[in-house]
Amino acid sequence: MKMWNLKLGSRLFWLQHRLQLCRVYSQAQLIEQLPKAFSLESASTTSTVTQQIQRILKRFPSEIRPISKMDDIPFTPEVLTNHILSYYKSICNDDSKKRLFYAYLVKHLGPDRADVHKAAKTLTGMYSKEYYDSSKLLRAEIQLQNVLSPLYIEIFRWIVQKNGGLKALVDMRSDLLSIIRDSNEEGTLVHDLKELDVHFRSLLSQWFSHGFLDLQQITWQSPCDIIEKVSEYEAVHSIRSWKDIKHRVGPFRRVFILTHRNMPREPIIVLHSALTQSPSSSVQTLLNRQVHEIKSLDNVRSAVFYSISAAHKGLSGIELGNSLILQVVEALKKEIPSLQQFVTLSPVPGFRKWLEAHLHSCINDSRVFKISLEKLQELKILCPDQTNIHSFLQHVLDTNDWSATASARMNALKQPLMSLCAKYLVNEKRRGFALNPVANFHIRNGASLWRLNWLADTSPKGLKDSYGIMANYKYDLSCMSEYNQHYVLQGNIHFSDDVGKLLND
Repeated sequence: MKMWNLKLGSRLFWLQHRLQLCRVYSQAQLIEQLPKAFSLESASTTSTVTQQIQRILKRFPSEIRPISKMDDIPFTPEVLTNHILSYYKSICNDDSKKRLFYAYLVKHLGPDRADVHKAAKTLTGMYSKEYYDSSKLLRAEIQLQNVLSPLYIEIFRWIVQKNGGLKALVDMRSDLLSIIRDSNEEGTLVHDLKELDVHFRSLLSQWFSHGFLDLQQITWQSPCDIIEKVSEYEAVHSIRSWKDIKHRVGPFRRVFILTHRNMPREPIIVLHSALTQSPSSSVQTLLNRQVHEIKSLDNVRSAVFYSISAAHKGLSGIELGNSLILQVVEALKKEIPSLQQFVTLSPVPGFRKWLEAHLHSCINDSRVFKISLEKLQELKILCPDQTNIHSFLQHVLDTNDWSATASARMNALKQPLMSLCAKYLVNEKRRGFALNPVANFHIRNGASLWRLNWLADTSPKGLKDSYGIMANYKYDLSCMSEYNQHYVLQGNIHFSDDVGKLLND
């Protein structure tokens, strides 16, 4: 017990000494030094690191085992990770070999079930005793935690300390997600790959926490390589030319990106915003280079976030948007004190697919999906020969000619489609949260559903996704925390009175 306390005391003394040394550095240098101070290699003794490498090499599959022997080259974490990264780079264009690589990781470097069972049995045996040694209990708990932690986690931690290591891990997780998505069978391997992804996502969530991310505004004077990446990563409204990007960073437009300090000049997430007098109801107006809504920043009252794009598939499922939006709001308020409203102009992907599925059910049984026939009277007048209004509605919506002009059909469809879209966004849930991914993203970040806009996106993609309907989500700094808690804890979605009227139609 005394020896264990001495080791713990020496470890704490070492950490205190390292932190005192770090205080002499600038803030930027301190951030670089802290991860090293708490890294596996620094916090562990040399013998511990050697033991871990030997454990990894012993269980490492021969197909991707380093060629050199332990007697020839001392295998440090750097040597081992260099080999792994080099091997992975050599198979980057071969999906079958990448799948085999991850299969090797989970099979050979995952938790050893026999060791887990043994450690768990030892620990539960101690709990069953009336009296037990607290120090032995602590060691047993640590042992169980160690055997539950896969060895590939240590490899990831070593890789992230290398130059370019973080970007390599993000790309590796992107490949892993593709492998899981394309796996048809449901077996032990797929389960283990999903477990690998859980650990992967947990590590990346820590490494991409708020303190490691920097907000950067993109202007026409920004480096060309970053501007090109912003154009490439735009996933909502495509950028077709340099004129488009010049318009996006014009005098009444703002583009912001988040970057990571270990991934310089690499956008993590991109936000496009427009400065207007009032919240926009048409994305075509915002994207039109010929339209000039205001002439002075003094007239700006609203900031419209019309595109938010994640730049890396490997960061899927990691919360980044909330940090970006909060920082952008603060930056814009500081630059333009006259700003009063912060809203989005967001697509409603999936609405058309959802509605078509329900209409198909209604053709045979109108009780499956109730649409107020009173709201469809104008449409019914246009088609007196139709006996099944649901069938006719589906036929009309299958073609987009109703949206081409201000026709009677378009006017007849506006109210029922807007009402159905409101119900889709507010009432349709998956595991207690909004079914629509864009709604879930903004409402989870503390926004409210403020307004729906008819024919706000008349592009082929907009009509295909949601019949051209777009949503305004409003960010009110005084309510964001409250709305976030109501949604996360209770699944409640806050919406405006106008949206409430659509829900009651």
